[in-house]
Amino acid sequence: MTPLKKNMKTNKMSFVEARKFVRGLCLKTCKEWLKYSQTSSFDKRLPKAPDYFYEDWTNWYDFLGRDADLRKYKVNDNYFKTWSHNMAYILGFWFADGCIMKGNIFSIKQHINDKYLMKSILFDMGSDYPIHEDNRSCLFKINSKTIYNDIIRLGGKERKSLDCRFPNIPEKFLPDFIRGLWDGDGTVGFSGKSKRGQDTGGKASLCSGSKDFIFAVKRILELNIADFKGSVYENHVKKGSFIFTRKLGKNSTIYYLLLNLNNARRLRNFMYSTPSKLRLIRKYDKFMAMGDICQHSKDITYLTFTDAKELLATKEFRSVYEYHAWLQSKDCHVTLPASPDVVYKEEWKGWSDFLGHYRLSYNKLSDMVIRDGVKNRKQYHRWVVKNRGNSRGKFPRHPEMVYKEWQSWDKFLRNTQIPKILYNTSV
Repeated sequence: MTPLKKNMKTNKMSFVEARKFVRGLCLKTCKEWLKYSQTSSFDKRLPKAPDYFYEDWTNWYDFLGRDADLRKYKVNDNYFKTWSHNMAYILGFWFADGCIMKGNIFSIKQHINDKYLMKSILFDMGSDYPIHEDNRSCLFKINSKTIYNDIIRLGGKERKSLDCRFPNIPEKFLPDFIRGLWDGDGTVGFSGKSKRGQDTGGKASLCSGSKDFIFAVKRILELNIADFKGSVYENHVKKGSFIFTRKLGKNSTIYYLLLNLNNARRLRNFMYSTPSKLRLIRKYDKFMAMGDICQHSKDITYLTFTDAKELLATKEFRSVYEYHAWLQSKDCHVTLPASPDVVYKEEWKGWSDFLGHYRLSYNKLSDMVIRDGVKNRKQYHRWVVKNRGNSRGKFPRHPEMVYKEWQSWDKFLRNTQIPKILYNTSV
């Protein structure tokens, strides 16, 4: 239906007539228009939402007859028309933590501690729009139909969380877009602490509600980063659960791209290889703390499995911890893997075998604990602690997980139950 037929059917003024009429009212802002539309003097031939009704609509300044330079807050409306390193970062950050709505609103929301980054984004966009805060978050809303349309042109959309697709980003600006994306919806850190207080288990992850989007990110990174590999996992989350401080309104499936330590380091080198200084400092510091990329195990020549076992038999390590501590010490002058179960997977039979431990047979251990008066599992665990000493794996703490002959604790300890006798008390 053409605008003219549409207007005739609804008895509304044409766009040109409405604009001429409204300009005569000398309204200054959209808010003044909204107040006027709720009064009894409002002309019913005018639509209450002209920005949605008229196909010829450009912006409120044109409709009200006001100069755009006189609007309360300023922004570079053409910011997303030209690619730059900072523009690509902000676009990626918007894909993670932003939204567009109502045909003219561009908004980003972030944690209150990251307000400095929001200020930097507004500054780069030439904007003086205010940042609104609450106890946990801060956000800004920019009113610009031009920016709204440019975001759609670049691949964005309203309500993008569950079905957004990876946009077409020039190769030169991919590191910046990915960095913005990771600063918004990504994580980086360490999974624990070693006994020496060092961070261990470095990793990074990115989450998305869109399956197509997360697999596209994985594919793009694998194409642009040498030796990069990532894994995607699904997590079914129930209604009411929180994902990154966001409460889900319905049951959802969240997709995660997970990276191990070396791939997190490769991602870091890729993301921070550009001149742009826009970044989330707390994540940047964690990425930098991960150190250099380690040489892959397939590129290292280790001792053979047989030679490794012969050497370890002379060391008499009582635990895996002692083995790892020796590998990191100055006394270790050979090349052995920290994960021998992976490197020697074809010959691997277990840590006890690798470290040269020997283990009593099922029957011999059973005879020994029965001779010492062990009656139940708790007494057996105490017995193991008392007798382990320098036995180097001789007495397993969990025999039920070790011996193929295992049936039950009663049979292992040869406990016999006295059957209960049922007496007939009837006369």
